[in-house]
Order: sequence, then C-alpha cells, then structure tokens
Amino acid sequence: MVAMLVRPRRLTWAAVFAVAALGASVMTAVLPVRAEAAPKLEPLKLPGFCNSVSFKMAEEIDAVLKAAGSKDLVLRADEPKKGESGYVDASVGFALTELAKLLGKDVGDLTADDIKNNPKEVKQAIDAALAYRKKQGGTAPLTYVDKAGNRVYLWCLKPIKGVHGGPDLGLLYVPNGKEPKDGFWIAGCVLAGGLNEYYVSFDPKTLNFAAFVWVNEGPDPNKKGDFIRYTYEYDPVKNILKITKQVGPYKNGVFTPHTTEVEKKPGPAPDEFKNLKLNGVQISLLDGDCRCPLQQAVVAVPDPAAPDRIALANPPHIGTDGISMTIQPEATLLVPLPDGTAFAGEGNNPYWTVVGADGAVILVRYDGVAPTTLAVGELIGDVAVGEPVGTPSPAPTPPQEPSPSPAPSPSPAPSPSEEPSPSEEPSPTEPSPIGSAPVIER
Repeated sequence: MVAMLVRPRRLTWAAVFAVAALGASVMTAVLPVRAEAAPKLEPLKLPGFCNSVSFKMAEEIDAVLKAAGSKDLVLRADEPKKGESGYVDASVGFALTELAKLLGKDVGDLTADDIKNNPKEVKQAIDAALAYRKKQGGTAPLTYVDKAGNRVYLWCLKPIKGVHGGPDLGLLYVPNGKEPKDGFWIAGCVLAGGLNEYYVSFDPKTLNFAAFVWVNEGPDPNKKGDFIRYTYEYDPVKNILKITKQVGPYKNGVFTPHTTEVEKKPGPAPDEFKNLKLNGVQISLLDGDCRCPLQQAVVAVPDPAAPDRIALANPPHIGTDGISMTIQPEATLLVPLPDGTAFAGEGNNPYWTVVGADGAVILVRYDGVAPTTLAVGELIGDVAVGEPVGTPSPAPTPPQEPSPSPAPSPSPAPSPSEEPSPSEEPSPTEPSPIGSAPVIER
C-alpha cells in the first residue's frame, strides 16, 4: 500500500450523487458481526420528523383514515402519558419524504403551504405512506428493542401551554415488562430550528442497551451567530441521565463552544417530559419545532478526485447547516456505501482503515493518534476502493497496524445535499452491538 497523505477537502455537494443515509424505516437491521470487547455507539435509526409541518401531515393522514372508517389514527390523545398528545408513527415521515420527492424539494424545506397547495401530490404521498403502514400491520411505531425486550420510542409531542414547548421530539425509554405510561424521558429536541443526531450502544455479551447519546443543536435566540447544543447521555442499566449544555459559534464548520454547563448531580431520567432539567432549570419550556429529519453524521460518497474511490463525509442536514463531530483514535464507524456501489478494497488514506465490509456497509477505523473533529461538509478522500454492484471483487485486505500520524484538519461547510428516500422496513431483528458512530465532542 502506498502511504499517500490525503488531507480533508471541502466538498461541492452538487458534484456528488445522492448519499445513501437514513430512510424512513421503523427499525433497521445492522451488520451481523460479532462484537468487540467494548460497546460502541451506532446511529439509532429512527427518523425524526417533528414540527408544525409534520403535524399538518399527520392531520391529513388522519383525515384519510377517518374517511375510511379506521380508528387506528396517527395522532394519539393521552399518549404516551396522561395529558400528552402526539404521534409515534413512521407513516408521517414516510409521507413527508414522498411529498418532497414529488415536489422536487429537500424534505427539510417543506412548508405547511406545500401541503395546502398541492392536494394531488399530498394524496399520492399519503397513499404511499398508508400502503407502507399496512405492510407493517397497522400502526408503524418508531421503536427500537433490545434482546431483553427493553424499548425506546421516538415521540413527537404537541406543546402544552405552561407545561412544555413544542412540537418536541422526545425519546422514551420503556423497560421490559413496563408500558409506555411507565417509561422515562431520556432526551429531546427542545430548540427551535434544532438539528438532532442520536446514538445507541449495546452490551457485547447480552445485546441489551448499554447507553444512549443524543445531540440537539439549534441557533441561540439571544445571540446571532451562536448555537446552543444539548448533549443527553443516558445509562439504562443504572437509570442515570446526564445533560450538558454548550454555547458558541461555528468556525470553519466546527462547533466552538465558549460556555459549557454540565449537570452537577446526574440522576434518574424523569417520567414526565416537563421535568427534563439542567441543574434544576427546566429546558423543555423552550420552543421545539425541529428542523427535520435526522441525518447520520458520517456517510460514504464517491470521491470527486478519483471515480473508483470512496470518501467519507459529514454532509449538512439542511442547507449548509449540520453538526460537527469529534472522532477519537481507534473509533470504529459503521458507514453505508453510496447507492449502486460495492466494496472492492482498501484505499490509501493513512488515517482510516477498512476493518470489515458486508453488502451495503463498511466498517472503518480512525487510526490517528489524536482526536479529530469532522467539520460540517468535510470530505476525507481515498478511504476505500469502490466498484459498481455486481462486479466480482477481491477478498478484503486484512487489517494492518496503523502508524502514528496527525489528525486531519477541518474545512468549511459546503452547499446542500439531497435527502434520502424512504425504504421498506425488514422484520425486527436482533440488534448488533458493533458498528459505531463518532464519539460526540464534549
């Protein structure tokens, strides 16, 4: 292998075809490879759509269901807790994604007027979503389950005046044997215009949930140019929730906080959403209304410098906005390959090693000697060799020992990327404890 230094580059997203990231699925099977010794974080693939536009779509879907005589509606009253209302149904995100495709827009750019002024396309989108919903056996809940039967649900909650803001995404943890009304709120999107990324790890021996991490980031309403980032870290074994708040600007695509506040007394997760607090101060009173949907932080894209090469990228969520991530040495990432591309061998980037490949995903390890921050819009080239699907490929090169090398430097944010299209959901499978997301920068 030629040890060729490959620096990160700024990526012009118009020059790269659509990234294969997250589709509108209820639960996603992950690579069935035996776990390593320590639990690793991987994306919690529950597509979060929760704002005034998504509620409008939910109402439109319910109107169709009611006209057909169905009582299995999307919007639920007194769920998941008494006094709350909202939805936990994947058909909403499915319909929004379909509508965006029909209108030629990014799903994050849809408005209430798009739903009001395009009845034909809305009907097509809802018909497709309800067909998907029917294949799921009715209600298609956004839920993830571990081997022991513990679950998390991704709810979109309506605001309740004087109780909490909204619409708010909320992650509800329900231990095995309990009902959602008995669950705990372990994270949420409480920032107006907020972007979100959330991750899970599994115990490598039991395949049960080991940890959850959720990052919610949005503009600071009190200072132009600054952003607020809430990081929720939950230990389901000990039922301990820790919340950290950071405030600061983005510089060259990297979040640079000037203020950090950490929960002084981490404790049990609250049973009411209103009780999400940081050092006694309620944070769920904020506006909510996220900029949806979620997008995986690190994806594989064709390398513009070499058509047969695969690069890693941290694409923007919406427009040029995204979330920068810090990756620790020896961190292993589960990365989907571009559509129509198969793994054909390792690249020449000395900082990244492909340690596994299976179908549409690869496992890559960061081999730098110091943590590196992957800026919004950053491109890391020549990580692997790709080929069109169906072309015979040689066996993967065995992993090699990394040589010490400096971490790559960040680069500025680019122009927008395309949103993923919905994908049909396989039947629930046992979650894999391997495959990791970047370590969240603290």
